[in-house]
Amino acid sequence: MNENPQKERDLWSIVEDLATLQQSLHFEHSLILDKKPDLEACLRRVLRPHDEAGFESPKDRWMVDLRQDLDAALEELTFREIRNQLGLANEQLPRDTGKNLRILFRSEAFLRYLNAYLYFAIRFLANRKAFRPDPRDNERPACPDANVLRLPLCIPPTLAGYPGAQIYFELFRKQRREESSPIKLALSFLDDFHPQRKQPVQYELREPSEYELWLRGLRPETGEQQRLRFETISTGLTDWVISRSEFYLSLSPHETAGTGSNEAEVNEIKSQDARPREGWLVTHPIAARLALADVYWIARLLRADVSDDGAVTYQKPSWLHLLRFRAILAGDLELTHMLEKAEEGIRSVFGYVCDLIQNSVELTQEDDRRKAEAAKTGQPPAPPPDQTRKWRAVFDEELDEIARQRRVRHFRDPSLPLQSDPSRPPRGNGPVDPILWSGAGASGRSASEADISGISKDNTPGQSSGVSPRSDQTAITPIPSSPARRAR
Repeated sequence: MNENPQKERDLWSIVEDLATLQQSLHFEHSLILDKKPDLEACLRRVLRPHDEAGFESPKDRWMVDLRQDLDAALEELTFREIRNQLGLANEQLPRDTGKNLRILFRSEAFLRYLNAYLYFAIRFLANRKAFRPDPRDNERPACPDANVLRLPLCIPPTLAGYPGAQIYFELFRKQRREESSPIKLALSFLDDFHPQRKQPVQYELREPSEYELWLRGLRPETGEQQRLRFETISTGLTDWVISRSEFYLSLSPHETAGTGSNEAEVNEIKSQDARPREGWLVTHPIAARLALADVYWIARLLRADVSDDGAVTYQKPSWLHLLRFRAILAGDLELTHMLEKAEEGIRSVFGYVCDLIQNSVELTQEDDRRKAEAAKTGQPPAPPPDQTRKWRAVFDEELDEIARQRRVRHFRDPSLPLQSDPSRPPRGNGPVDPILWSGAGASGRSASEADISGISKDNTPGQSSGVSPRSDQTAITPIPSSPARRAR
């Protein structure tokens, strides 16, 4: 139970404030809204993405504070959903909070906010029974032909029975709770919190551009105070990605490369930093659930754009690439290798969680299509022939075949299971239908198989990643908020 009821009441009060935002005194004499404000119009103004229309005016300070409170509540809800997907118990939310959340889940402005800041776990949560539309809310049914994006997403399979789920969850919370000051500053930088200039300077670079040039060694004129800030940011980013990558990689054991034919090679195999045969890949199902809380920060760190359906595009080189370049300039080869390992691991996690999201979006779209057809014709659509297989099921079978052939090429027994992981519970008598939830949802494959088939994400700026590496089911938990993001 919560030891501080007042703190819990303060945490969830923001939900009520947003659900009744049209009654706020800030909109009573608004110059922007020339009529009596409605809830959706008020939410659109307050929840707009900060990179489209910032919050620079002192009059916007109340919106900045509101968004900070909202982020704290959404992070806690994210961890509640992670606990749900891990099969862990949750405390019941206050009754009014659930009612107010159902109001927000019907808002397009709120959905846009969730998509802009990658709160996909909230969209999973919205599909839980407790948050589905209540008939007493008198909600009008949507027109079958209406072009409205549905907020709830199909929920991934629950990881009930996975050993160590509670321990991994608590370790993850502890790591988030104990983030150092440099890490907090680095995350604040990633979230576009930059110090205000004392006076406007014509043609002056913005801080991210200045930091990029400094990492490349092309900013020798950087002042002492700014240099110290950049060094602290670099330390924070480095510590964050290394600690996160090590945590995710620790969830599953890795077989290292080599045959152990001599003493030196045996020692290398025993070394913790010896690269596995398949690379530093995260394949444990729990990792993808936990990464639902990290996906925003990973995307910002990799400078990746994630769409509302989980597709990824890269327009600029990642901060990790630039940090590694800086380490090479400084001659720090040990740090270079650590960053290389961390980037490989964190990209694997990023691809894993994006695949989980893509899978859910596809199933949601298919469900919407069937409902729309049923509403038009008055009867459910005819099922496809028995011989018809869907793309994800065929894709999974192809990955299994590629993995078996790869085992033959590496002189390993292709009849053995693709991965022997003691953390996995028995499949039981009723495995998840791969047609309903494949790859990241249910199967027992390694995330590396998408890489070897040439369908994984591309690290090149400007390239897109429509399909990311898959593996089994996934899971995660709630924690205290990092620097309040999106509050501009």
